[in-house]
Amino acid sequence: MSDSVPESVSTPAVAEAEAHRNGTPPARAETPSAETPTAAAAAPASGSSASASQAPATSRAEEMVDSMAVQIAVATSYVGKGLLRLTARLREQLSDIWAEAQNIRNGDKS
Repeated sequence: MSDSVPESVSTPAVAEAEAHRNGTPPARAETPSAETPTAAAAAPASGSSASASQAPATSRAEEMVDSMAVQIAVATSYVGKGLLRLTARLREQLSDIWAEAQNIRNGDKS
């Protein structure tokens, strides 16, 4: 079983989680948005100091949410892989039990 996520399932958070797990820096596509500090600095100032003080807090909150999203993606990835391994082991054990039951039923001596 491969430890990498298929590309069809890959999202930016999953890609960042994979990069984190592999020890490589994540490749981020920097796209300017209206919420980035550079875009906010380029916008005309409204003269309100409350707006200026909320920008760093909002930025920190967004970073915290992004970090938590990556941690959740990594955790769910590990849980999902564990469940896949567990079901594979259970399937194998049930197959062995079924084969043994068939041998006993048919009177085969092995």
